[in-house]
Amino acid sequence: MVFGHFSSLRLRFLTTFLGFTLLIISLGLLSVWFYAKIESQTSFTVKIEQILLQTLRLLKTEQNIWADDLLNEDFYKVQKSQWLAKHDSLYQKIQERLVELPKSANLLTISTLDDNFLAQIAQIKSELDNYYQAFREMLRQYQKLGFKNTGLMGEIRILSDSLAQMKNIASIADLLKIQKLEQSYFISKDGTYADSLTALGQSLSDNLSNNRQISDNQQVVIKHLLENYTETFKKIVAIEFLIGVKTDAGLKIKAQDFADKSTKLMLNLVEKIRKEANKNKLYLRNSFLAIIAGMVLLSIFLSYWQAGQVAQPITRLSRYIRQVIDNQFNSDFDIPLKGKGQDEVAQLTVDFQLMLAEIKRNWQAIQEKNLALENHNQELNAINHQLAESENRLNRLNSVKDKMFSIISHDLRSPLNSMLGFFMVLEMQSDAFSPEETRQFSQETQKSVKRLVNLLDNLLQWSMSQTGEIEFKPQSLKLAEIIAENLALYHETAARKGISLVSQIADNQTVKADENMLNFIIRNLLSNAIKFSNIDSEIKFVSQTQANQLIISIIDQGVGMSAEQAAKIFDAQEHTSTIGTQSEKGTGLGLPLCQSFVERNGGKIWVNSVLNQGTTFSFTLPLV
Repeated sequence: MVFGHFSSLRLRFLTTFLGFTLLIISLGLLSVWFYAKIESQTSFTVKIEQILLQTLRLLKTEQNIWADDLLNEDFYKVQKSQWLAKHDSLYQKIQERLVELPKSANLLTISTLDDNFLAQIAQIKSELDNYYQAFREMLRQYQKLGFKNTGLMGEIRILSDSLAQMKNIASIADLLKIQKLEQSYFISKDGTYADSLTALGQSLSDNLSNNRQISDNQQVVIKHLLENYTETFKKIVAIEFLIGVKTDAGLKIKAQDFADKSTKLMLNLVEKIRKEANKNKLYLRNSFLAIIAGMVLLSIFLSYWQAGQVAQPITRLSRYIRQVIDNQFNSDFDIPLKGKGQDEVAQLTVDFQLMLAEIKRNWQAIQEKNLALENHNQELNAINHQLAESENRLNRLNSVKDKMFSIISHDLRSPLNSMLGFFMVLEMQSDAFSPEETRQFSQETQKSVKRLVNLLDNLLQWSMSQTGEIEFKPQSLKLAEIIAENLALYHETAARKGISLVSQIADNQTVKADENMLNFIIRNLLSNAIKFSNIDSEIKFVSQTQANQLIISIIDQGVGMSAEQAAKIFDAQEHTSTIGTQSEKGTGLGLPLCQSFVERNGGKIWVNSVLNQGTTFSFTLPLV
């Protein structure tokens, strides 16, 4: 078959496609055959590995039984558990798979296995049987031994308590010695303690007849109790040594040895089968790669040869198209036709020349429209940007409005209602009050007015901070002077509660911050400290330098707060206001505003507080 004799590109591509389709089908069938061969080689190995994995799970389940069930008193009563059921199920599955393994059809694909394969499987099964028998015997011994109030451990506890109650008729020193030997054995599992306890119990029993202070009936009771105690203790020791609690022998070591042998046998068998399978896989893979390489080379040769026949006229057309594009459709090109000029490429060349003439007519008009559209898009982008900014500002203002209405409806109502109540009482009973009562009414009204003024001031500051209308003017400030001015403002308020205001800020300490914002921060933190401080306590300002920042702390000795309260105090959405030590009230906006102003000045604020011990507010400012 000679592809070059076909004048139509469709016939050429169809013939090429059919040729490559046959190659792909052949390669696919070959791949399936090789995969089936490799799969049959690996299937048997997978079965052995699955048995090994289940064996490891079996041993892991045993560890869970020792760790969970043996420390659960209910297990000794019902003698059932989820782990034990899982252990039995895994053992049965392993045995079933070991029985089915020699019958596997995939065994025939492993041609070089030793003749003793069946003997190895039988040995693995035997070792697992021995392991399971040792495990079951060990479990029976543990159930005899018991835990807490069950089995022999429950009996020894009852007998030990009964011995302790004999302190009025027996030697307290001997009873304490027995208890100490018992505890020493259970802690160290040392047989010498068990022997000493048994000997001491026998000695005490023999010496009872020489003690004239104990009646015959009491001697019989104590001797019987000692005999039961020592016999029960001997049984516990015997069972623990049978299990192998702290020895190199016993059921635990036997079970472990059987499990290790079966696991090692399976690992050796897996390794042997894996080597055989890998050798066969390597041979099949090399053969498969060689065939693939031959097909790839043949495909490359046919593709390259056919591509040259098809691409020659297309390449020539592409070259002329590139020349037209480089000249921006401003030059006239007459593309020559080669050969008979009857195939698809020739038709494409004629169509391209017609298209070129049409493009040249519309090119200038398109450029003019594009320029107009670009100008119009720029105007639309500018308008959209302004609309987006307006929408964001409206959203912020709407959020501020909603928050302000919420605060006004919640917090302004209380002081206004208080003042209204005071004035109504004064109006109706003005002659009934003494000057002292009138002065108290005036003071309470004054407090409500001050709280209202503070709330309105904080609302104004908060709304301005939310809408971005606060002017930010950072400058170099002497921190000690700022703090001293604010301490003077609150000196009288603090004095009324007997609170000492102390500043330990160095006189030459300077920070970079907005003065109005810094004053607001200090006033609010100082006001809160006074509000929640106990009478006759102290509030102090301290600072320390860290990197290029200054940490300023306000420490009080007040009521403090819980961790839940501390986590919410900076959240304006929470809007929480707590009553002070003398029933002072706040607005709930001061601390969120402080956080906003601190962050605006490039710092951060946090609180450390211990309930009923005091609170420390700290914030950072940049150093000059």
